[in-house]
Amino acid sequence: MAAWIEREAPGCDGVAAEVRSLTPLQAIVLAQYIKSVEWAVEGRDWAALQEQLESEAGKNPVALKICAALKAVQLCPGLHDKFWRYMQLFCNAA
Repeated sequence: MAAWIEREAPGCDGVAAEVRSLTPLQAIVLAQYIKSVEWAVEGRDWAALQEQLESEAGKNPVALKICAALKAVQLCPGLHDKFWRYMQLFCNAA
């Protein structure tokens, strides 16, 4: 998903590398966090997801990068449906 966002959404350089650099523990924490906000994903609620990620950014620096990617995707309506499907898939896998 990060590589797709980096290719398709302007201003998202480095998102894929940031995600690949996560340690296994950091990846698990991020997965658990995104799973915990599944209600925002199911409702396709941009504002709620953004707010939740921003509150997490102090504890998880990758959340800050995801916030930037979220804002970039939000500005590209053609990416919305695929973004939300990716997020739901991620929640299901977590």
